[in-house]
Amino acid sequence: MMNIKTSYKEAVQLCYVKCLNDPENDPYKSKYEVKKIFDDIKDQLLLSGEQTVSDDDNPLTNEFYDLDIIYDKTTNMPRTFVMKDNVTKSETNISALTLVKYNYLIRLLLDYHIATIYNDTEEKTEGEKYLKYLLGNIENVQLHLYFYSLNLHVLNQLILIQASYDKYDQAILYASQAEQLYKQWMIHNETKFPLQLKELIETSINDSISENKRCREFKLAYTHTLYYLAQVYAKLNEKEQSAKYCQ
Repeated sequence: MMNIKTSYKEAVQLCYVKCLNDPENDPYKSKYEVKKIFDDIKDQLLLSGEQTVSDDDNPLTNEFYDLDIIYDKTTNMPRTFVMKDNVTKSETNISALTLVKYNYLIRLLLDYHIATIYNDTEEKTEGEKYLKYLLGNIENVQLHLYFYSLNLHVLNQLILIQASYDKYDQAILYASQAEQLYKQWMIHNETKFPLQLKELIETSINDSISENKRCREFKLAYTHTLYYLAQVYAKLNEKEQSAKYCQ
């Protein structure tokens, strides 16, 4: 079985860094290679459902206790994450349940990256479909530690897509959601920040990643939100609003 963590890290490096060296006559070479890798990882995760993980070796288990999954009645595949009404640690076969949730989380993370690839390769309709699917899967848990940054990144991508369609009102709507999301976290959390996207692929919380680093990534994503919003208002010739978000 492929080393999912290693494959993911190498794919992300190829997708966002090494791709800059792609030849002019094949500018999306790396992007298409990475999409194939992400699809292969997703397939591998679907095949690993019978495996279990050790609670002792997986601190993420504690974070999964308050999450549950709703399944599609037709395909019997996970359809959306939800928060549990009654959080309990007395579930049977907790390791197997944790693995199912973990695999589902990683597939959603991969869907986000695949969506960005579609957007970068000018296949925005397909990218938008992936992003809206993602929002539907996490809308009930968007305030959870695992999904906050992912949600913000998804909304940023949707802002870009809508702006590219000249659908500025829709872009502003997504930007407003992102702005509200960011401010809500900052109001209630002064010293703790959402996990970085790269942390979601880990099998345990990475203690070497400081809250300062998480803070920087979270604020950087929001800075992109503000920049996109300023550009949208500039397109609408609303100079005061554009200047407000450029500050």
